Amino acid sequence: MKSKFSTFLITWGLFLSFFVGNLIWEGVLEDPLSEDPFTLGTAIALTFAAAFYSGIVLLLFGIPVSILSDWITRSLPIRPLWAFLVHAGSAFTVFFLLIYRGPGGIYRLGEVVFPTIIATIFWLADEFVKWRKGHHTEKMSL
Repeated sequence: MKSKFSTFLITWGLFLSFFVGNLIWEGVLEDPLSEDPFTLGTAIALTFAAAFYSGIVLLLFGIPVSILSDWITRSLPIRPLWAFLVHAGSAFTVFFLLIYRGPGGIYRLGEVVFPTIIATIFWLADEFVKWRKGHHTEKMSL
């Protein structure tokens, strides 16, 4: 479980780094004559909101999916590939179902692709932590 928390911290840190970097980039490119200028207070508030909500999602969704993935793929050949499919597929499926608008409804592709990218980063961090600890070939049992 300690390795899953390490994976969470790596993924959360990468996400927040990207988020803050994007805020800085947008702030630099902000039109100085706009009615709603980009301020440091706005950046801090958005960063805290992103940290809070992304942390909750990663803790309540990312870690359980990672544990499930380890359990499902423990004896499969090419385990990392199957683990990737479990991580990315579960994120894609859950968020696709959350935004489904019924027949003739609108799908917002970004709302499905972004969580899938975050799930892929979570999977990469998980595999990295396993590799660093030497557990990449060890069979996991419950």
